[in-house]
Amino acid sequence: GRPIDEIVLNKALFEREGVKLLGVIINKVLPDKFDKINDLVRRGLKRKGVDVLGVVPYNPMLSRPTIEQILEETDFKILSGKEYLESSVTQVIVGAMEPRDALKYILDDSLIITPGDREDMIMTVLSCFRQDAKTLKVCGIVLSGGITPEQPVMNLLSKAEIPVLLAKSDTYDVATTVHDLTVKIRPRDKEKIDTVVKLIKDNVDLGRILKGM
Repeated sequence: GRPIDEIVLNKALFEREGVKLLGVIINKVLPDKFDKINDLVRRGLKRKGVDVLGVVPYNPMLSRPTIEQILEETDFKILSGKEYLESSVTQVIVGAMEPRDALKYILDDSLIITPGDREDMIMTVLSCFRQDAKTLKVCGIVLSGGITPEQPVMNLLSKAEIPVLLAKSDTYDVATTVHDLTVKIRPRDKEKIDTVVKLIKDNVDLGRILKGM
């Protein structure tokens, strides 16, 4: 297919410049299609004279930002919960619906984006407290529109043990900004680093790479 043709074209360009192409590593292959893609890519590139050094499956955890990363990459301000900024975001939920409908979509580590004057939504989010685990299903809230809730609600949020951020823009723009963030792995992201190391060890022929250097 097209990706294979692009790889072959790049190989020809490298060789034209006197650069030897050791091989290629295919990244971010969806797990449910991994076996099929792995087989097709290896057979297709072998016919073109290109060695496949590895095929790495996609791991969604590596693309999940922390609340701290969102704060660093935006102009949002933190209102409370500074000590919980390292929480990872599994999914983003836009709280523009009826609270009872939102409950159907809230999973563990959800980031909720809702206008600051939607106190009904905020109270619904706070109701997701699981008494058995002593944790909230949500990992944070972004209040859009530059609106801060009334003080009684803010007092409850400050006790919720989650980060609460304030954004000037509307809910749609906030959701778009968060969705478009480029998630980078930082030196302190030990879990992600360990995951990457294991992915490479399990799916890339490091011996061939070292031998060819």
